[in-house]
Amino acid sequence: MAKNKISISFSKNNSDFYALVKSQENGSSYICNLIRKDMESYNDNSEFESKIEQTLEKLLKSKKLIYSNSDKVPKSNDNKPTDDEVDMILNLF
Repeated sequence: MAKNKISISFSKNNSDFYALVKSQENGSSYICNLIRKDMESYNDNSEFESKIEQTLEKLLKSKKLIYSNSDKVPKSNDNKPTDDEVDMILNLF
């Protein structure tokens, strides 16, 4: 038997969560696995960094972003991002 126990309450507006946990063969294991995946995602930023690098590479290739070695900071061709740039950045999150 488990040594560490907690009680979880589900409000009425989360009754679908409750039903999902109850439908699992082992609800405790299911919740623990979700927490483990969540914790691992906090520690694994490589996927997020890769998406940012890919986006920056696309912007540089399309010449929507210019990199100047003297400033060491990417500069945009104009001050306002295009709708495509905004959509691309929003899709990362």
